[in-house]
Amino acid sequence: MRVVRYLFLMLIIVFGFTFACLNATTVNINYYIGTASMPLSLLLVTTLVVGMVIGILFSLGWVLKLKRKAYLGRHKIKQLEHELLSFKKSLPSELNEL
Repeated sequence: MRVVRYLFLMLIIVFGFTFACLNATTVNINYYIGTASMPLSLLLVTTLVVGMVIGILFSLGWVLKLKRKAYLGRHKIKQLEHELLSFKKSLPSELNEL
C-alpha cells in the first residue's frame, strides 16, 4: 500500500512539473485595484485552490448541521434503548421471555 502511495505521489509531482513547463508563459491579470503578472500555471493552480477553499467553506455549515443531526439521532436511540430496557425489567417474567 505504501508503494502505491509513493507511486501516486510521484505521478502527481511529474504531472505538476510538466503542467508548469507547458504553461510557463507570463500573463497579465487586470483586476479592479491594479494589475499583476504571473506564470499561467501559477494562476491556474491559485484559482483552483481558492475555488476549493470557497467550496469547503460553503459546505462546512451543511456538514456540521448533518453531524449535529446524527449526534442527536444517536442520543435519541440510546435514550429509547434505555427506556425499553427499563420497560422490560418492569414486566412480569413470563412476558419477558417473549
